[in-house]
Amino acid sequence: MIYALLAFAGRRLWNNGLLGLSTALGLLITVTLVTAIPLYSEGISEFLLKIDLAKPNANRIQSRSSVLLQHFDRPNRDAPPTTLAQYAEADIFFSQYLPTLIELPELRQVSFLQTAIMSLFPLDEDTTSGLRRRIGYGVFFTSPGIQDNVELLEGRGPVSEVVQVSDGSGGQMMMIEVMMTDDAIDELGLVVGDRFKVLYRDPDPDVQTETPIGVTVVGRFIPTDPRSTYWLYNADTAFDDGAMYINRDVYLEELVQRFPGIFYEASWYSDFDSGAIRASNYQEIIGNLYTLRANASNILPDTKLVVSPEDTLYRFSQKLFFLKLILFILGAPIVAIVLYYISLTSSMVVDRQRNEIAILKSRGVGSAQIVGVYVIEGLMIGAVAMIAGP
Repeated sequence: MIYALLAFAGRRLWNNGLLGLSTALGLLITVTLVTAIPLYSEGISEFLLKIDLAKPNANRIQSRSSVLLQHFDRPNRDAPPTTLAQYAEADIFFSQYLPTLIELPELRQVSFLQTAIMSLFPLDEDTTSGLRRRIGYGVFFTSPGIQDNVELLEGRGPVSEVVQVSDGSGGQMMMIEVMMTDDAIDELGLVVGDRFKVLYRDPDPDVQTETPIGVTVVGRFIPTDPRSTYWLYNADTAFDDGAMYINRDVYLEELVQRFPGIFYEASWYSDFDSGAIRASNYQEIIGNLYTLRANASNILPDTKLVVSPEDTLYRFSQKLFFLKLILFILGAPIVAIVLYYISLTSSMVVDRQRNEIAILKSRGVGSAQIVGVYVIEGLMIGAVAMIAGP
C-alpha cells in the first residue's frame, strides 16, 4: 500500500514537474535563510570576539584572555597570617589546575610573592634607639623565571645562602642577597655590593616586635621587555621604589618560615590562548570563570579573581543575541514572502488537479488517501530541498 502511494505520488510530481520544482525551490530558499542566519551571526560574532580579545587592555599589561588571582594577607588586623601550608595548597591548585578548570590551553603561568612595605636603614644603624637614619622604604618580592626576562647591567643574580651577621645593636640578624632595578638602586643612593638592613615590624598588635634583616645588593637589572605579559605590574615603574628581588626558597623557607606575618601578597597569573575561545564554547568558559570566582576564597581566604575575560565574553554574548535578533527581523519578511509563494504554488497545483481528485473519488478513493498522497508529495519535495540546502 505504502509502495503504491509512493509510486503514485512520484508520477504526479513528474507530471507537474515545473510546479513541483517551484515549490522545492521555495522550500530551498526558506531552509537556506533559516539556517544561514544563526550560522552567519555566530561566524561574524566570533570574528568580532577575536578582535575584542586581541585589543590591548588599557588598564593592564595582561591580555584580555588572561586570568589574574590576587591574595592580600590580613585585611582584618585580628585575622591570623596566611600559613605556608595554606599557600602551598593554593599554589598547587592555581599553578597546575587552572587550565583544566577553565578548559583553555595555557600559554604562560606566573606566580608572584611580595612583602608589605618596610623601612630601610644603614647596616650599622642602631634601630633600637629613638633617632634612626632611614635611607628609604622597600619590599621583598620573588617571581619564578625573572632571570629570563631581565638584563643584568652589573653584578649577578642572588643566591639562596643565608648567613648571620651583626645587626648593629648587639645582636645577630640574617643576611640575604637581593638584586634591584637600575632606577631603584640610584634612587636609594646605593651601588652593587652595598649592604643595609630592612626593619620588619610584626603586624600583630599584641606582638609589636621589630626585627632587622640584612640585605646585600648583588645585582642591578632592567626589564628586557617592560611590556611583556610576564610582568604583573608596570615594569617601568612598579619596581623602582625599593623593590628587592630574592629567590623563592629564601622568601618562603627563610622569611615566611621565620616571620609568618611578613607574608603579604600572593598572585597567580595565567595567559590563555584566545584562539581557543569560540562561539561554541564561550558559555562554558563563562561558567568555569564564575566557578573560579566563587570558590577562589574557599581555596585561600581573601583571594579574588581580579582579571578575567568574563566582561569581554559577556559583551560578546549580548552582541550575539542582538545580532541574531536583527538578522531574524530582517529575514522574517523574506521568509514570509517565500512561504506565501509556496502556498500560492500549492494552490495552483490543487486547482490543476481538481478534476483528477474528482475522478479518484468516483473510483472509491477516500479523502484520507488523497490527503496522504499530497502529504507524501510534500515530504518528497521537502526532502529534495533539505538535501540541496545548506
